Amino acid sequence: MTIAVVTDSAAGLDVVTADRLGVAIAPMTVFINGEAHRDGELDPAVLVEQMEAGATVSTAPASPGEIVELVEGLDADEVVLVMLSSGLSVSFRSAQLASEILNASGARRVQVVDSRTAAGAQALVVSAAAAAATRGAGPDEVVRAAERARGGVRLVARIGSLEWLGRSGRVPRLAVRAGTALHVVPLFSLDESGIHRLRPSRTTAIAHARFVEMCRQGSGRLHVAAMHAGRPDEARQLLHAATQGVEVVEAMITAFGAGMVASSGPDLAGLAWWWED
Repeated sequence: MTIAVVTDSAAGLDVVTADRLGVAIAPMTVFINGEAHRDGELDPAVLVEQMEAGATVSTAPASPGEIVELVEGLDADEVVLVMLSSGLSVSFRSAQLASEILNASGARRVQVVDSRTAAGAQALVVSAAAAAATRGAGPDEVVRAAERARGGVRLVARIGSLEWLGRSGRVPRLAVRAGTALHVVPLFSLDESGIHRLRPSRTTAIAHARFVEMCRQGSGRLHVAAMHAGRPDEARQLLHAATQGVEVVEAMITAFGAGMVASSGPDLAGLAWWWED
């Protein structure tokens, strides 16, 4: 029995990493003034230029039909879909509808997992599912592997400005104005209940030190992802610092595509991790 793992582009997995893990990607769509662009085919820098010029931008997850088409093209007996948090997007609901269509056809069994997170943390949940599938686990065990990672994963990040999250409605406008007035580095965490502001830092360096300290408070074997939007050097530095002197199972760097940059803005760096006993 072959089992395929599918996720959406919110996980930030590049083509090389997705191929290595054996994961298929259902891309989001980014609309600029009503014109549709598939995530992965639009340079995030171009999107930022358009937004700064006043363009109207919105995003949409892969539709149920698009997910059905993707799954039908996979050479697999069963499929597990690990999707962006249902608290942040309708991506999970779209996958549920696709699974209902596919399961009704009887061609293969499809299960859907709500990652309850996003970005690098979602990538780690996806990776856990893919690793189980590679080991030859059955579909239910692949789902349980994703759920185990989901239960322990944490994500923290810094952004250049709260303005972008304010535009998306994920941070109240009052918080945006307060953060801007204080001239500090905004920090946030993400869990299944949503995005939460953390105590801001005076500098990026202090923020990164806090992230590394938080990450290294666990014990066991470390799964870690450094994520970024337009800041690859910061991501590499964070990953290096987080992995010193501990047993590392996996360490990866994930980059925001245009679909995520539309919400976060072009200036973000952070860490996601979970500890395996």
